[in-house]
Amino acid sequence: MTGPTKAAPLGGILFYGDPHGEWRPLVRAVLEHRPAAVVILGDCGLDVPLRQKLASVWDLVPRWRWIIGNHDVDSIAEYEFLVESHPDGDLGGKWAELDGEIVAGLGGVYAAKVWYPKFGGDHDDPPKFRTRQEMIKQTARADRFKGGVPRSSRATIFPEDHEALRRIRAAILATHDAPTSHRHGFAAIDELAREMGAGLVVHGHHHHSYVGQTADGIPVRGLDIAEPWLWKEGE
Repeated sequence: MTGPTKAAPLGGILFYGDPHGEWRPLVRAVLEHRPAAVVILGDCGLDVPLRQKLASVWDLVPRWRWIIGNHDVDSIAEYEFLVESHPDGDLGGKWAELDGEIVAGLGGVYAAKVWYPKFGGDHDDPPKFRTRQEMIKQTARADRFKGGVPRSSRATIFPEDHEALRRIRAAILATHDAPTSHRHGFAAIDELAREMGAGLVVHGHHHHSYVGQTADGIPVRGLDIAEPWLWKEGE
């Protein structure tokens, strides 16, 4: 049995809400839309490496990108099946030109053990750690994961992630956690998107499909579990 015939992509960026092990909607959407890129918004729930899980359509998409979700560190296997299967796909704290647009990513969630901005507030508690290196210095060697921060903190947002992204001008900001368009969202993401000049924020994590905007008017698209959404310029 042969797979689908490879053809030139038709364009657009296909965003995929937290899979939690469900990949069939993404496969169907890739076959239907032939996007120029796919961005997976975290919480993959992988039981095999990402490339293997998507082998039937992997070669149909020129660029696969992902950001880490809080459940992608639940086990060593889930972490390795994502991060080590396709390390070049990591969009967290970085940017990529996808279908002619600059897309940046903020993976993970805010956590009190590192930094927890107030919901919609202006007075955040000081971060316990600004950088991962600061955490590593205060972590016993036996508790470090692969020589770095503990595995549970591999999906935590650090202030240094915001600092890195503030230097980027991006059309779209893809996040796991949510901005203030969601009732459990963070003004810190609003501020970051504004500083980056982003015209759109796309997020997962809360399993809520909706169209909204940040407190200061930046459009937001929230995605449900395993929800594909095709973005095309001008549509």
